[in-house]
Amino acid sequence: MKISINDSVIVRLTPAGEKAWANHWRSTLIQMKQMYPSGHKLCEERNGIPNSVWKEMVLPDGRVRFQIWDAMRTFGPDCYNGSKTLPFVNNEIEIEKA
Repeated sequence: MKISINDSVIVRLTPAGEKAWANHWRSTLIQMKQMYPSGHKLCEERNGIPNSVWKEMVLPDGRVRFQIWDAMRTFGPDCYNGSKTLPFVNNEIEIEKA
């Protein structure tokens, strides 16, 4: 099976995964607020995640959909053998073809 990094994965985040996701967005939001000091829709946040991103990515059952490249960028530092900060519940991801 071939997949593209533009395909999606669906995951249930652990508390460590939620923290990593929020930290990723926290640094992005700092840059956005500097670029748009008078405000921008991405600057409105929920738990450190922009509201517009939250609405688009968080599914009704609480799982989160990422494009593969975005999941790699956000959670890559925590994805290694023996990691104590696993980002995904049961280390599971569901691949969804675009």
